Amino acid sequence: MTADEAALVDLPARMRFADTIDRLVLSRARGLATYSGAYVDQLDEGNIVILLSARDPQLETELIALVPDGPRSIRFELRTFTERELITAAEAFVAKWPDVGLGTSLLSVGLDEIGNRIVVTVEGAIPPTLGDRLVASFQIPVDVQAGERGSDVHCTTRDHCHGPTWAGIRIWKDVIDSVHECALGAHIRIGLDERFVTSGHCGYDAGNDNWLHPGIAGNHILGAETGQTLYVNNGQDIMVVQLNNDAESSDNIFPCCSDITGMGAPILNETLCVSLAQQATTLCRTVANTWVSWTSDTANPDITVWGGRLLLVAINGDSGSPVYRVTDDPPLQARAIGVLAHEMGYFARLDQSLDNWGAVVVN
Repeated sequence: MTADEAALVDLPARMRFADTIDRLVLSRARGLATYSGAYVDQLDEGNIVILLSARDPQLETELIALVPDGPRSIRFELRTFTERELITAAEAFVAKWPDVGLGTSLLSVGLDEIGNRIVVTVEGAIPPTLGDRLVASFQIPVDVQAGERGSDVHCTTRDHCHGPTWAGIRIWKDVIDSVHECALGAHIRIGLDERFVTSGHCGYDAGNDNWLHPGIAGNHILGAETGQTLYVNNGQDIMVVQLNNDAESSDNIFPCCSDITGMGAPILNETLCVSLAQQATTLCRTVANTWVSWTSDTANPDITVWGGRLLLVAINGDSGSPVYRVTDDPPLQARAIGVLAHEMGYFARLDQSLDNWGAVVVN
């Protein structure tokens, strides 16, 4: 995209609008029994569409009244299934796949909120009768796609950072050598305790490891695993590390943002950014799925985990990198959304994980 094209699209303004609607409108809409999802209509100036299983003119008027004055707004569309029904169906697909998958290897199951259906990705050829079998078994529309198996991303080399440390820096497990394992995803707080999160598969082994960073003086220990992890079958790929020194906690993301203003939830089709630790760059990409499963191959045997997905490809050493929404420019402010977990752009969602520990994002 050229500078002129970027100015015409006004991507920063679209991202700020998405953040505003997430906080003021979708935070209420998601609690409705009729909520079926939402998406950013990038072909309609970045306006946001809220999907409902039943229309209620009075409710819609109340939600529209929450939208600040400006060039963008919201509209509503009718769908058959609620988001909760889609999520329940997606989880059932994973649980029952050995019985209904016709011998195929399941790669992922996700929500298509616009299509109000489930998207299933399998490895290799798709049996001709698989789609009809799934519809008959679960009584919900299904799109079956073929895909390639990826790998969890961890293991390789970013820079020195301390006093405080920032999300997006490289961290090493137990020893600093030529290959770092993962990235610091976000600083969190549990009560008065300062901690951070990274990908759960980074800590997959028998014990609670120390996590190191070269910028920390002395033994370089940034913190130690607490045993708080959601990296289990049908969980999320995220875990907690206890900081050795509370002074290392911050609300910064390297290298972009000096102020994380809280936590948000992804919106279908919006643009989110990732500070990639190994690639040493920031990429901003489209949200392809807000809730989707994938197969994590670090665990033995493989396990299924859940989260969101961006349209990007990560490499070894990018796991744990912060996923965020830019909300102001300048100065750059960000809303923390998740931590990257997989080669194919899958990420753990903070809004679906931190409550398990009574945690909040440091801001």
